[in-house]
Amino acid sequence: MIVSHSTESLSKAAQIISRGGVIAFRTDTFYGLGADPFNQAAVRRIKQLKGREDKPILIVISDYEHLDRFITSMSPTFQLLAKKFWPAPLTLIGAARS
Repeated sequence: MIVSHSTESLSKAAQIISRGGVIAFRTDTFYGLGADPFNQAAVRRIKQLKGREDKPILIVISDYEHLDRFITSMSPTFQLLAKKFWPAPLTLIGAARS
């Protein structure tokens, strides 16, 4: 089902994710798949859908304050760039928590 961006559609997406489901969403450059990154079954489903069984997947972190939940260790440069530029279209790569 394709739905327009609205408060209602965001609420529906949140419900799907909270129940372990996977959603597709449009970004500036491509479509992405979204799920609860702490739900291992949902993450496995994304890997299956993408055909990436043995590869890591991207986690989008919206805010510097959320880093500790997702990243195990950060270099001083990583911290400096994240603190200075996030939220913004800046990609930083770090080791994810298991």
